[in-house]
Amino acid sequence: AQAKALAESLEQQLQAERDKAKREVEESARALDGASSAQEQAVQRLQEQANEAASELQKSRAALEESRGAQEQLEQKIKEEADKAGSELQERAAALAQAKALA
Repeated sequence: AQAKALAESLEQQLQAERDKAKREVEESARALDGASSAQEQAVQRLQEQANEAASELQKSRAALEESRGAQEQLEQKIKEEADKAGSELQERAAALAQAKALA
C-alpha cells in the first residue's frame, strides 16, 4: 500500500512536471510567433521605406534631367541671341564705316 501511494505520488509529480513543461513550450512558441510577426512587420516597413526612397530618387533624377534640358535650351537661346546681336553690330559697324567713307 505504501509503495502504491508512493507510485501515485511520483506519477502526480511527473504529470505536474509534464504540464509545466508543456505550458512553457506553448508560451515559448507564442513568444516566438510574436517575435516572428514583429520581425515580418519590420521587414515589410523597411521594404516600403526603401520603395518610397527609390521612388523619390527616381523623381529627383527626372527633375534633374528636365532641369538640364531646360538649361541647355536656355544656353542655346542665349548663344543664338548673342550671335544675332553680334551680326547686327557688325552690320551697323560696316554701315557706319561706309557712311564715314562717304562723308
